Amino acid sequence: MLSASLLSRVRCQDAASRPSGILFVLTDDQPFDMLGFMGRYKFLEGATPEFDRLREEGLHFANFFTTTSLCSPSRATLLTGTYAHRHGVWHNALMRDPPDVLPTFPSLLQKLGYRTAFFGKWHMRNSARPRPGFDHWLAFRGQGDYFDPKLNQNGSFESTSGYVTDLLTERAAEWLKSLEPTTPFCLILAHKAVHKKFEPAPRHRERFQDVVQLDTTDSAIGDPNRGVSDPSQVPASRRQADVQNALDQFRCLLAVDEGLGHLRETLQTLGRWNETLVVTGSDNGFFRGENNQARGKLTMGEPSIRVPFLMRYPPLIRPGSTATGMALNTDLAPTLVDVAGGTPPPTMQGQSLTPWFREPAPNDWRDAFLYEYFRHPNNPTPTILGVRTEKAKYVTYPDSPETSSELYDLATSPDESYNCVALPECRELLQTMKRALRRVKNETGFEYPPPAPATPDDSEES
Repeated sequence: MLSASLLSRVRCQDAASRPSGILFVLTDDQPFDMLGFMGRYKFLEGATPEFDRLREEGLHFANFFTTTSLCSPSRATLLTGTYAHRHGVWHNALMRDPPDVLPTFPSLLQKLGYRTAFFGKWHMRNSARPRPGFDHWLAFRGQGDYFDPKLNQNGSFESTSGYVTDLLTERAAEWLKSLEPTTPFCLILAHKAVHKKFEPAPRHRERFQDVVQLDTTDSAIGDPNRGVSDPSQVPASRRQADVQNALDQFRCLLAVDEGLGHLRETLQTLGRWNETLVVTGSDNGFFRGENNQARGKLTMGEPSIRVPFLMRYPPLIRPGSTATGMALNTDLAPTLVDVAGGTPPPTMQGQSLTPWFREPAPNDWRDAFLYEYFRHPNNPTPTILGVRTEKAKYVTYPDSPETSSELYDLATSPDESYNCVALPECRELLQTMKRALRRVKNETGFEYPPPAPATPDDSEES
């Protein structure tokens, strides 16, 4: 945890550097390496120039994690700075809203004088109705649609025509232009992209056509859910069709990147670009076949829990800098409140990321964090409790005794292909990680949630 003196020093020296604007752009199911500057996919290099620009001009959190790899719990955590077992949104079907029970960073920023707006995918309760903490609201129900979405603007539904990523971006830009020049603002733009079913914008459908293999992932061919046990026996035509389908996720990202450029140009025209804190991230990651995992998320594997996270704000952040410590989605809310000149409430379990804005890097940062996923009656994935440190990962399945625990030494098995939980060579590491798991559960006040209520979706006029 941060020492009180360090946090106080950061606040004091930056008190005069409160941003006049905060822009948070959130994607869906975007893995940490799905950006051009990461160099993971050669065909993506140069294809995400706006994300690459943010990396060059801002701070890249190279080890940013979600504490529950599932849309609704993660989004509630981003808003409240708390774990799922605290905010109560344990899975996607739970009919609860975090603003009903906990302070969120938009509501706190409102009290600090910021005008707040939400655009896009809310996905906590299926209703698109406006939520507390926002002066302006534009959202769709549930997962929404990539094309011609029905949108709720400030309580009234309207039919639209076009591609949802472009529509949300343009509406966000219009809202920015409607503000008085000196009005502080916080804008959250939560895209549907790059969530499956992957449907790219028509202008991007032909991109990457010459790609025949996604490096080692190979489009997750061999996915047991597709009934393929031997990838070498998959016909070439089906193999390429699967690759192109997987590439559609990358193609969906292109409109998000272009949208970032549109918002940058809008803020530059308004003279507010360099006084706006820009943040980009994802609610969770996504497997594409790594380590024989099927496409998807939920698990505690790195592609599932590790997500991209960038921040740009010239008054405080050094261009081209990198934060190596383990940062979490619980950290976003206290960071934004802190940077805006407020005091994060005691309900927030995350840490302000501001110590990473300047050199030297903090030497008393977190050394472990808790991962949790709670079984839902309609999903076979068992409850998961685990702990990750900088050097190892320990995964348990407390309500599934038939599922073996996992232990990975990340120095020797960074791809988590070598589970040494039952081996003598890892006995000492296992005991260390068991102690670490007990500690992070205690530190976060962990307790099992009650059984999931069978609550129907919100009813609303549409």
